[in-house]
Amino acid sequence: MEVFSNFNSKYIGALNSSNNTKTDYAVSSPIKQQGEQEALKSQSQTDSNGLTKALAGLAVIGAGVVGAAIYFKTRKKLPTDALDAKNISSQATQTVSDFQKGVKKFFNASGDCVENVKLQRGKALLEDGSGFSGVLKTANNKGQEILIEYKDGYMSKSAINGVTNKTYEAIESLSNEGVNKIIIPRDKGVFVTQFDEYKNIKTQSAHIFDDNGNLSRSYSRNNGSWAVATDYKDGKIVAKTEFGSNNIKQADVFDKNGNVVKMVKNEQFSDSKHSVIDILPDGSKKERVGMFDYDRITTPANEYGNKIRPDVVRDYSKDDKLINTLLLNNSNNGKELQFIQDNGTICAIIMPKGKIDNANPVKFEYLLPDNTSYSAAINDSGKNIAINAKTLTKQDLEFIQKKASEVLSKAKTEGMDFPYDKAEEYLSKIFNI
Repeated sequence: MEVFSNFNSKYIGALNSSNNTKTDYAVSSPIKQQGEQEALKSQSQTDSNGLTKALAGLAVIGAGVVGAAIYFKTRKKLPTDALDAKNISSQATQTVSDFQKGVKKFFNASGDCVENVKLQRGKALLEDGSGFSGVLKTANNKGQEILIEYKDGYMSKSAINGVTNKTYEAIESLSNEGVNKIIIPRDKGVFVTQFDEYKNIKTQSAHIFDDNGNLSRSYSRNNGSWAVATDYKDGKIVAKTEFGSNNIKQADVFDKNGNVVKMVKNEQFSDSKHSVIDILPDGSKKERVGMFDYDRITTPANEYGNKIRPDVVRDYSKDDKLINTLLLNNSNNGKELQFIQDNGTICAIIMPKGKIDNANPVKFEYLLPDNTSYSAAINDSGKNIAINAKTLTKQDLEFIQKKASEVLSKAKTEGMDFPYDKAEEYLSKIFNI
């Protein structure tokens, strides 16, 4: 999965220039949605609007995302022809040119008419149950000629009056460099690109389905709008994400009752860092700030931040009172862990960069609200050279060791990047005065 900046640099350049618009969304009650299969089922209807509805249905899926911002993934080359129908015989072409709305005919690559093709759950199937490859030709209620190309039963292109209208492809994840790319097969998802009359990309969207064929995630963008993604379970919305130009702008994850249990937002003044807030069952909250990998299309919102690399962790009470903060500071001089409690108590562990000596020892400090302080400083010889070392009792040194060990354990649990083994090695030597 990838950090969005990689996605943005690869794909954003091909977008048409236009004014970007912001679309806000509110947390809505879960509603039933339709997947690609349901949209494609309408191909088999014989009413006057049947095929038009099927083609339009895949542009943007679900009432829950109508009007929401959608994201483009541009292609290197836009189609210049509607469909490659050169192999369709002139006789077949002549025959279907007289079609009225709702009349459908299927032709194979040789241009021969194929009978008894069934449109079932988004697929075109032959009598033996295998996928049909070829072209469906018909006309809509406006008298326009409609061509739909199929490959192994799945739609691959559609055209109106000889001009490409949509393409349908397997979904490809946008992975970080060095991470294997994920390709979702067509029975589990589809990537739809819609073109305007001038052959420019109009909208693009991706729809992913679960093992039962139900829509599990939709991701989309139209020209001039940033992306949105919506996750579904059992036909209900369980998460919504709004993407900025190169980050997750806002994401909300809901429980089965529609309550928000996780929030993700872009950290201010940083394109790559995000704040992940988990709302715990008792109403308290944990906020983690840092970087994590994700894929815009294939990563469900409930997985955002699961492997975050935080440099700030904050705990809040159920009434939103800050209880404590764990900070990781990185500088040219080294790394420092600080654990700050709401009463003003601070425990700090400082690991210098480069050679450890008398001038740059490993430091363990503990400061109480009344300004009482305890400290240890271990040099390269394993000696505690702190100024107050000789005045501290064994009990004082054990207190420092205990508090520093607690901070190291908490930071390790949260996944902070710190040299724990080295810190623990030097911590064990604070009694060497």
